[in-house]
Amino acid sequence: MAPAPLRNRRRIRQETIGQHTITLIAEYLQFNNHKLSIPDRLNGVDGYGVASRFFDALLTHTDKLDDLELALSPQGSQSAWFGIPGWKVHLGEVILQPEVLGIRNA
Repeated sequence: MAPAPLRNRRRIRQETIGQHTITLIAEYLQFNNHKLSIPDRLNGVDGYGVASRFFDALLTHTDKLDDLELALSPQGSQSAWFGIPGWKVHLGEVILQPEVLGIRNA
């Protein structure tokens, strides 16, 4: 089966869970009022693909959303947040950890 046309894969997605709104657009992911940058390409996955996986991970781990909001806020004391296995948010950048892609350190 052929992959979906690019324009359909890069659609805007938005979900509201309690007081949190998560928005995925082609250029970035927004969590409440925080724009999270996504690398253009990471281990062969394009930036939108990485952002889409993180969006889905947030929907799966809704119990972690308050912690992420706190980590991203000016009052947050963390420089990095590891609240969802396989993911790291560091200074507003979403970083996909290699194990999410099935890559293991040798």
